[in-house]
Amino acid sequence: MSTRAGMVLLVVLTASCAVPTVADRPAAVEPTPDLPPVVLTEPAPAVIVDWTSDLRRDLTIALGDSAFGVAVAPVGSDDVTAFGPWTVGPAWSTAKVPLALAAQSGTTPSDDAVLAITQSDNASADRLWESLGGSDAAATSVEAVLASAGDDATDVPSTRLRSGFSVVGQTQWTLDRHARFGAHLPCLDGTGGVLEAMGDVVGDQRWGLGELDSARFKGGWGPDESGGYLVRQFGLLTGPRGTTAVALAAAPGSGLFADGTDMLTAAARVLGRHRDALPAGDCSAPPDLDRPPVAPIPPEGDQP
Repeated sequence: MSTRAGMVLLVVLTASCAVPTVADRPAAVEPTPDLPPVVLTEPAPAVIVDWTSDLRRDLTIALGDSAFGVAVAPVGSDDVTAFGPWTVGPAWSTAKVPLALAAQSGTTPSDDAVLAITQSDNASADRLWESLGGSDAAATSVEAVLASAGDDATDVPSTRLRSGFSVVGQTQWTLDRHARFGAHLPCLDGTGGVLEAMGDVVGDQRWGLGELDSARFKGGWGPDESGGYLVRQFGLLTGPRGTTAVALAAAPGSGLFADGTDMLTAAARVLGRHRDALPAGDCSAPPDLDRPPVAPIPPEGDQP
């Protein structure tokens, strides 16, 4: 090889070594896209269900302007919310519950107490009244039970107010105090047997709250001086957030017992649809107040 050719070859080889590889080349720079600015916002506020408006609307649709009353209270609370124009009247056989508790010795209700609650048996209730001494002594004992369950204002008569009807059944019990009593009932010592009996009411008295699953309840009914029936009921409904006490009353314009029970059944069905929204509580924790289902003609007067 000539000297001139060798020099050319050397230049070529040197130049080839100086060519950059792919890894040596700078990466291409992508243009930055135009992005919208980031805006920080506050979280959406929680939606609070107005259960009172919804329940009032549905009760009005179901019962119209009839003489009815519905009161609800979370268990363990004195807070009662009432709907409807009816407010006060005779307790009738709903008074058999505090009567049974007043006559109870220990934690197990007597046979008379169970019959008085599950069958609304009048003779059994009369024996319970007399076992308390009758008259003033019996009235005082029943009032003490009411007071222990948050109702210290209801007076139980000590003498017969109407011929042919029991003394305790003529107790004038307001709807709101009735609901308050129900709200504290599960929290009293020794009430488990009575509550169990309230879950075992006979079939022909399972109108109103008796149509709802797992309800514990007691009804009462009787005529006024003109023969028109008042039908009452109170009980406990358990939902996903706890238990709600309910008191119901109906004084149908027809005066018929059957119409009264139909009214309470209509009201209970509305409550059943709203069960998840009702204010509920229990005896061991504060109630949650944020969010708040054809009976025969009875004999003349159910006493008490």
